[in-house]
Amino acid sequence: MATTKTQLSFEGERELVTEARAHELVQTYADAEAQPPAFTHITLRNKSYTIEAARVIATFFSRLEARGAFAQLTSVDFADMIAGRPEDEALQVLATLCDALSAIKTLTRIDLSDNALGEKGVRACFGLLQEQEQLQHMYFCNNGISAAAAGVIAQEVLLFRGQDTPTKLETFHFYNNMSGDGGAIALAKLLPLSPALKDLRFSATRAQREGSLTFAKALASLKKLEKLDLSDNTFKAQGGEAIAAAVKNMPNLVEVNLRDAAIEDDGLVAIAGALREGGAAKALTTLDVSGNDLTAEGMLALGQMLRESAVLRVLQVEENEIGSKGAKIIAKALKVGSPALEKVVANVNEIGASGALALVKAVVDKKAFVKLDIDGNQISADGVASIESLLESKNKDTNSDAAAPVVVTTLPSMNPPLFFEIVEDLVYRSNKCDATSFPFLATLQLNTVVYLSYDDLSRDLAAFFAEKEINVIHLGMKYRTASSQWKGISEGMAKETIEYILDQRRHPILVMCKTGVHFAGTMIGCLRRLQNWSLTSTIDKYRNIAGSVKTRFENEQFIELFDVDLVTLPQQLPSWFTVHQQLTEEERIALTRGEFFPGRTLAIVEEQPKKEPPQLDAKTENEVRPEIEEVPAEATETPVLAYQKYFFYLQGPLVSSSVKFSEKKSIIGDDDDD
Repeated sequence: MATTKTQLSFEGERELVTEARAHELVQTYADAEAQPPAFTHITLRNKSYTIEAARVIATFFSRLEARGAFAQLTSVDFADMIAGRPEDEALQVLATLCDALSAIKTLTRIDLSDNALGEKGVRACFGLLQEQEQLQHMYFCNNGISAAAAGVIAQEVLLFRGQDTPTKLETFHFYNNMSGDGGAIALAKLLPLSPALKDLRFSATRAQREGSLTFAKALASLKKLEKLDLSDNTFKAQGGEAIAAAVKNMPNLVEVNLRDAAIEDDGLVAIAGALREGGAAKALTTLDVSGNDLTAEGMLALGQMLRESAVLRVLQVEENEIGSKGAKIIAKALKVGSPALEKVVANVNEIGASGALALVKAVVDKKAFVKLDIDGNQISADGVASIESLLESKNKDTNSDAAAPVVVTTLPSMNPPLFFEIVEDLVYRSNKCDATSFPFLATLQLNTVVYLSYDDLSRDLAAFFAEKEINVIHLGMKYRTASSQWKGISEGMAKETIEYILDQRRHPILVMCKTGVHFAGTMIGCLRRLQNWSLTSTIDKYRNIAGSVKTRFENEQFIELFDVDLVTLPQQLPSWFTVHQQLTEEERIALTRGEFFPGRTLAIVEEQPKKEPPQLDAKTENEVRPEIEEVPAEATETPVLAYQKYFFYLQGPLVSSSVKFSEKKSIIGDDDDD
């Protein structure tokens, strides 16, 4: 390891670092210990450390500090370093490593992301966090931070100087935590005392309207912001107006992310107007207002802002309801403004052929433009043909001085719908697709479609289902007025959807919603709960489909809290469900007997038809009674290995049936507490 480096890091693949491995990693810095450089940055991320390993590394840090190697240290990255450790050990690891650097008070940057902290974890890091006078950049992302922990961060870590002394924060990222309204209110108190903030991320916090509104109002104290991310919160129109009042005084804004912020049309109208009035519209490079229930009304205000845009490169408006009317408004504005535009994302917006064609015409001649995403809309086959014809003619005219060919996500004839997935045998999910996906859907030979969104199917899609004699069940319309805190999702909808999925008479069946992500993903998550998937696996699958920018914490909460006992099982169940239930029952019985060990398998001995039974004594009767019993490996029955239980049905069993576990390996299945 070269001693001229100013970054101290243990490079290599992700691993569990034991005491022995820690000694090996420390040894790579043997030259540095002999003649230590002036380290400016420490990173331990992407590895998990045992407490023994942490003590070895802490001792190493102490030796380096004693030799003056940390005199110029300004940055510590302790992100993602306790994965898989039991809570008690994880807290000890954090405390050991953070305390080893407690004398260092020159830090300007600290990253503790991707560690399961909570309030106890934050306090375990006090050796590193407290009394950092020069701290400018702080990251708490994906930490499971509660409202109480957020209060500790605000009051005891960042505002330790008192309520009258401002911080020096320039960056504060707080993402994917569980602090809710209480955390939002606690962190809102930080903003007036952080006048130097330039980069603020407050997203996916589980804050509802009260907390979101309080935080939005506190934004008004920030005048130097350049990047603002408020995605996946619940601001509503009132919160949108508070955001507008704040951004009106933020002329330096270059990036704004309001995805899934529930600002609605009224909120967008206020915010777009404020960006224009405050001058930020001319400096903005990235704007995301996806997933806010926006219509053509909101696009009028957005269009006015886009006309004044000088350097906007990326515009995202997907998963709204702007329709062709809204698309044409945007297209008209883009023709006049946004000369530097590179990408527009308008997927899943109920845009028809005329609106899509208008967007293509608006961007096709822009020199910097690269990609237009308009998938998941209601573009007819003729509309697709018109777009392709336009692009072909433009590309033929392309020369070295003209615009580069534009990539538009118009798709081939055998095109699966957006977010299409095989859930189980003859069970599928997707978004509300357009005509480009009809040939593919025809191959599925569908019997039933369950549509979960509130809006109506497009004329083309409804006609296609009618032509194929597919039974469409519009649960979204049925539950449209149902009172629910889950953004339209209700227990009644989940119950009925699952019952339709489990009714084999309705197969093949397609579960469909407008985006293919939120409603459909939540319903499939509830189905997995009924199948006894672990909660971790269920949520992970939802996030894999939704992606990091589309996942909604309300959906995850609904999946977790859904009462599976509400579901009434149909008489004709599919085999994939009954086999799984049989496996679950075998595991349950084995657990009660304490018989779940490697080398033993379970099988069901079926009851045989019998004549009038003779009189038997109790011992003989017990021997012939059908029951679940242990079967030796050489038995003629075909026993099902218990560890072949499916958690991810698409990817097969967690472990191949050929794998042999050691005597100490547990194979007892689910743990909903992980």
